[in-house]
Amino acid sequence: MNNFLFNFFARKIKERSIGERIFNIYAHDDTIFLNLKNNLAILFKLNSPTALFFGNYKLEKTQNNFAVSLHKKISGLKIIDVDFTGLERVLTLYLVDKRLDIEHHYYLIFEITG
Repeated sequence: MNNFLFNFFARKIKERSIGERIFNIYAHDDTIFLNLKNNLAILFKLNSPTALFFGNYKLEKTQNNFAVSLHKKISGLKIIDVDFTGLERVLTLYLVDKRLDIEHHYYLIFEITG
C-alpha cells in the first residue's frame, strides 16, 4: 500500500469515526473488521502486503484467536482520536472506556507494511 492510499483512508477514518463506538470485531481469512455503530467498518488486511480500508462492508463472519482477543479488549470502546503518520504508515486509534466517573484510555496501533 503506497503512502497516497494510506493517507486517503486514514483521513476518511479520522473524519467519519471519531466519536463512534466499536461494537464488534470480526475476522475473515486474513482481514480484521472493526465494525462501528454508524454501519461502517475499518478493515486491516494482515497478510503481506498489509493494507487499510474503510467503508460499508459485510462479509461472512469467521473468527480467529487474534479477533477474539481483540473483541474482548476493545468491543464497546469509543474512538476519541485518530492519528496517522503518512511517511511511516502508522495508524493509531485512541480509545476510551468511560463507566460512571472512571475513564480508561487505550491505544490501538497498526503499522501498514509492504
